[in-house]
Amino acid sequence: MLDFSIIIPTYNRSNYLKLSILSVLRQKRVSMEIIVSDDCSIDDTKQVVESFGDKRIKYWKNRKRLGTAMNYQKCFLRSSGRYIFTLGDDDLILDEYTLIDILAVMKKYKLGMGKIGTITYENDLKAPYQVSILGDRLIVLAPDKTSDILTESIDFGLGFFSGLIFDNVRLDKKQLRLDHTCHPNHMCPVERPAAYDLITKYGIAYIPHHFIISHLSLQLIPRYFNLKTSGWFFMEKPITLARRFISGYQFERFKKEYLRKQLVLLPNIKFFSDTGNYISVLQRMVAIDKTLLIDSGFLFWALTGFLPKFMINGLRHYKILHSHRKVNEILAKYDYYKKIARFNTVL
Repeated sequence: MLDFSIIIPTYNRSNYLKLSILSVLRQKRVSMEIIVSDDCSIDDTKQVVESFGDKRIKYWKNRKRLGTAMNYQKCFLRSSGRYIFTLGDDDLILDEYTLIDILAVMKKYKLGMGKIGTITYENDLKAPYQVSILGDRLIVLAPDKTSDILTESIDFGLGFFSGLIFDNVRLDKKQLRLDHTCHPNHMCPVERPAAYDLITKYGIAYIPHHFIISHLSLQLIPRYFNLKTSGWFFMEKPITLARRFISGYQFERFKKEYLRKQLVLLPNIKFFSDTGNYISVLQRMVAIDKTLLIDSGFLFWALTGFLPKFMINGLRHYKILHSHRKVNEILAKYDYYKKIARFNTVL
């Protein structure tokens, strides 16, 4: 069995896809297949994939447009490696030894899931503005040693598609089925039930010193935050899915912690949508957990979201500038600029 199946669902992003595939092909000392599922792109995606001339790349083009959720599902179902590594078509892996280090951790601790850090940029790969990191040490959550393991794994960032590792042997493919609340054209978290199942049964690890470089698409953010265009409430779905795997006190704690981790997003939701959508979001949050009405954090962030958009945008940029020094320290520590220079030939 191959060590990894790298799954890359794609649609009309051939320029970014080239970088994604290149970053995977640079991985050392692992056997792998790269599954590219093309959801009927009309650009030169097929030509870009074929230009690598690498037999490890397995390219499928769907006969008809399936939508985001079903295309994700296809990638998982086509995988055959020991572990699945998820990668967005506009994201890439920073380090050449990422997969071999992941493989060692997953095997040693016999884990169901794994996650690595993320470095985010908007327009320029050479100017990232955010780093999502849990520290410089390995964090292992084992079911027999961690109470409320789903709640403890919230900070791992399972909602971000890239950089997730799944044990493909233990993966229950039935958990990948789309239900009636998840329209195939919407950004539903197809992989979330499978992730919860693996975490509760076999555990999860945060693997340090490795990063996904993530491109933030400002075009997708409004679609993600707006209840009308997304067709679902992104805060609600992970909670309702968790109910399949935990109950009682554990579920109530997960619900409260998950919602409170999302509070800092409230001003962004207003900025990238409108007041009507923002009020609907607040109402949905309170409907899920009525104790938010007496939560000072919720009230603070909720009121912040009612500021004029130009003020919210100012706060957003202030936050970016405020974190700039810390981000640069982390980038220097991990030789970020030296490593991305290796991609100059296709930048």
